[in-house]
Amino acid sequence: MKKYFLGLSYLIMLALSLFVSVNKVSANANILPTLAYINGSCGSANKTYPLGSTSFGSDTFCSSGVSFPTNPIFPNTSSTSYMWVANYSSNNVTKLSLSGVNVGTYDVNAPGHITVDVSGNAWVTSGTLNEVTKLSATGTILGVYSVTNPQGIVTDISGNAWVTSGTLNEVTKLSATGTTLGVYSVGKVPRGIATDFSGNIWITNYSSNSVTKLSPSGTTLGTYSVGNLPVSITFDDSGNAWVANSGHQSGKYTVTKLNPSGDILGKYFVGSLPMSIEVDISGNVWVVNNISHNVTKLSPSGTTLGTYPVGNFPVSITFDDSGNAWVANISSNVSGIPSTVTKLNPTGVVLGTYSVGEKSISVAFGFGTGGNSTKWTCKGTNGGIDVSCSASLSDVDVKVKPPLKYKDTNNINPIFGSLKLFFSKIIHKLFKQ
Repeated sequence: MKKYFLGLSYLIMLALSLFVSVNKVSANANILPTLAYINGSCGSANKTYPLGSTSFGSDTFCSSGVSFPTNPIFPNTSSTSYMWVANYSSNNVTKLSLSGVNVGTYDVNAPGHITVDVSGNAWVTSGTLNEVTKLSATGTILGVYSVTNPQGIVTDISGNAWVTSGTLNEVTKLSATGTTLGVYSVGKVPRGIATDFSGNIWITNYSSNSVTKLSPSGTTLGTYSVGNLPVSITFDDSGNAWVANSGHQSGKYTVTKLNPSGDILGKYFVGSLPMSIEVDISGNVWVVNNISHNVTKLSPSGTTLGTYPVGNFPVSITFDDSGNAWVANISSNVSGIPSTVTKLNPTGVVLGTYSVGEKSISVAFGFGTGGNSTKWTCKGTNGGIDVSCSASLSDVDVKVKPPLKYKDTNNINPIFGSLKLFFSKIIHKLFKQ
């Protein structure tokens, strides 16, 4: 029994050690941009536009006169999409095909969070080095930019990157070329960060038990209370925010649902130590439970639809353009043992488990460059992954939602530092017995 508790305490301490020194990567940059809605009745023209389009001329595809915006931005993507994985201890990032094949490994020191912009470039935080690295879709380093203690990162529809600085209680806005456009104060120990339909930036304030909402220009629009120790945030198709709280209340862990005004719509129980949260293309909410070694799937109303085992110590989740979930698992803190990424279909069935680098703490969906073989399909109020419209639809989705959202999973240093000390004391006592 002593050996059992010793081993368990050692494992937990090692996992917490990683969280103390690392800055998470979102699990998700989200899937490709989903769409907001403009009501109208589709005509018979059945227009289809490729991703990468920047203008639609005078085309009006709905009988009520609803047209696409003048200059919507769709990612210029090919039919080839990828998963990017940040491997902290391997000092690199891995690019996987959607069949799980390693198609590239690129050097980045101490990578934490990773997200992908609308041009297919990957942005990677290195919190211990005070750096943010930008990689092209083919892995070429495009720039390394100085940001103090970068934690969470998200890119907006204009290609700007927003980065939380945990030790400074602020958010830095970088241009697509890495120029600092602004620095904005938020709550204590900011971690998770995401953009909503209107381009506003929402940040989880870990030590303040709150989230801050900023306008695209950095003006504070509100600060709203959530659960204990919030670490990750995402949005559903109605513009509601979902926040994963890593601190328990009376022994139970929760996620909080907020409307766009910051009012709490509900709190729902999930597994132990939720670290990352994301919404799938059907509007269901998936939560990564680190200590439970599983993910919880909630309906839009918060009903638990399922709990699915994944790898050991999962920390990050994202979705591909087919609606499959990809989960990054730390797996082990023993040197030489690779981490894994688990791929699940929408019903939670495991489709594959793939080895990557060591201490992989973030996974993000990205896309290649080149042709325009992928299209968007209007799907009424459910949004869609491609852009086209059929005559039977009545609610036509034409407004682009910012594509890449960030959820922090590992940036919870202060509390985890204390927990690490607690478990190290347990190990010390067991060794002395």
